[in-house]
Amino acid sequence: MEKNIQECKNCITQHFKKNEVILAIGDGGGMVGMLIDGYAHIVSLDRDGRETILECLESGDSFGEYFMIPSEKQLYNVIADTDCTVISICYDNVLNSCMSSCAYHSSLVKKLLLMTAEKVRELSFHVNLLSQRTLRNKLLMYLEYQSKESNVEDGEFKIPMTLVDLAEYLSVDRSAMMREIHNMNVDGLIQSKGRTFRIL
Repeated sequence: MEKNIQECKNCITQHFKKNEVILAIGDGGGMVGMLIDGYAHIVSLDRDGRETILECLESGDSFGEYFMIPSEKQLYNVIADTDCTVISICYDNVLNSCMSSCAYHSSLVKKLLLMTAEKVRELSFHVNLLSQRTLRNKLLMYLEYQSKESNVEDGEFKIPMTLVDLAEYLSVDRSAMMREIHNMNVDGLIQSKGRTFRIL
């Protein structure tokens, strides 16, 4: 469906290199984007310029100002993790049909509605994850979620982000997280090597 959506006359297709900023959210513009291929992540920028990873994106995921929590002093960047292809459309054009009333526009609107529902689910999970009282509970909740999403038969799965990024996503100290992962291995809760995990 995503490839067909690109035929909509209101959509703009762009290509980005690894580490390029795909979209700066919060500086106006009201753009809605969809990742066609590649990987990216969304970071929030605080007043000191410190970045915190909020979400990892893959093919089919959407992003934009209207998906984020509004704040006059909060900025968000969408950054390419790999070379990416993105289609974008002005939010006003989502609500109004193309001049040619193309069928692709209807597909785009339906797709965005489905992705909005998915976005709410993902953000609810992240809020619940951050509310866990211990680092171990945060890790177990995240790993159980990734195991379910991976749907692998042998139980071994690879998380979609680096361990450095995972620490940012969990909003924890990286060294403390690495110690806890080691302890969870020792306690027989998981087996892990780098980004590959198995829940025991």
